Amino acid sequence: MSTIEEVSSTKRKLSVEISAEETKPHFNQAVEQCAKNAKFNGFRPGKIPRSVLIKQFDAQIRKQIVESLVTSRIYKEIEAHGLYSVNNPTIESLSITEGRPLTCVASFEVLPTFELPNYSGLEVPKRKVSEEDVNVERRLKEIQDKFATISALEENRPVQEGDIVDVSYQIFHKRKPVVLKKEEITIFSFVVGEFSEYYQELQDAIPGMLRGEVKEVDLTMPLTTNYPKISGQPVTFQIKLNNIRVKEVPPIDDELAQSTGYPNVTDLASLRSHIVQQEIAGLEKESVQNSRLLMLDLIAQQLDIELPESLLSYETSLLIDNYRNKLLSYYNNQPVDQLITDSYRERCGLQARRDILHDLIIDKVRTQTNLTVTDDDIDREIAYQAYVTGQPLDQIRQIVKDDKDFQYFKNRVLTEKILNYMYSQVKVVEVANLDPLDYLEPKAENLPADHPPADNPQAE
Repeated sequence: MSTIEEVSSTKRKLSVEISAEETKPHFNQAVEQCAKNAKFNGFRPGKIPRSVLIKQFDAQIRKQIVESLVTSRIYKEIEAHGLYSVNNPTIESLSITEGRPLTCVASFEVLPTFELPNYSGLEVPKRKVSEEDVNVERRLKEIQDKFATISALEENRPVQEGDIVDVSYQIFHKRKPVVLKKEEITIFSFVVGEFSEYYQELQDAIPGMLRGEVKEVDLTMPLTTNYPKISGQPVTFQIKLNNIRVKEVPPIDDELAQSTGYPNVTDLASLRSHIVQQEIAGLEKESVQNSRLLMLDLIAQQLDIELPESLLSYETSLLIDNYRNKLLSYYNNQPVDQLITDSYRERCGLQARRDILHDLIIDKVRTQTNLTVTDDDIDREIAYQAYVTGQPLDQIRQIVKDDKDFQYFKNRVLTEKILNYMYSQVKVVEVANLDPLDYLEPKAENLPADHPPADNPQAE
């Protein structure tokens, strides 16, 4: 027997009573388990009075009964009331007395019920894509680099921009060498003049050096570093230029265009046309995706609903943990929590709320429309993945359908189908520049921001 009390739109209290007859075997089993290891002065093993055991091991007995009976009954009763708990229910009170019914009160949270606003005809901005957005020269340079060859520099000349250098180093602190871990790599390579994650002072010292030359560079170690003992300390890097390699790229011409193997590309002119078409298709897809997100935001801001605190906390923690893992990877597993600021944590909370609202809206539309994933939907997505990756269609199909996370793939396809349906119901308005802040409330200071990019963990 159980009853439900509605505390708020997302909070419920469940009161459960379990008969003495049903509780009895669980109670006896718990007492017997405690008796096996019980030792008391004045009593032989196995001869301790039951009343003494129950009094002495009250906490352990209650714990065992919760695990063997109460927890499963709580979930069963929640389901019987047609509810679903988004968190692990918390037992607020528990009364267990031998020979009497067990009573329990547990609190839990549920998703809110709400009516979806009428979004048919809702004006949703979308950034207009044009050929002016396509950087053909950048793509040609990428293709050119793909066919480049790299070889050791034969002549003995100083390092210049564009060279690939291999450099080894040793660190000195107060004129004494810093002892590094055995697995520590003390060699790095980079292209001179291009972005590199290595210390800028070291990069600046390389141009003009000759192969085999040794140079000392003074710098101050950052507070977050792979070497905690010298964090924030002035040090000297003794660097040695071990090798210089050069990259030779083919000319951007008809021959390069033919080497790409792109369909219908026979010369440089057709390659340029192919790039424009491909890039516009990608930019258009990105523009639609951003517009669909704004569509969800516009619908969400019309909702005045309470979200479960436990779900918000869980989703926020996931975002923070994801960022923490990026930092740990970037800083080689050194302590990084001091880099996760309060403002970033707050932004993660806002982002979590946004994500949950989006999911609730999508699920509500799924329920209203009864949309499902068909075999044709799966085949279309597989064909698209084959086109994007350039892999054979059958190979992609085999990978997708053999994947243990195939259900996740299907759910993603279903989400896309729902979003496309919703997008077909709104009025899309193309604009030259799209800034969501022009269409959403609250304004910038309260809007969830994107996560710092993975290649720049210090963006915060």
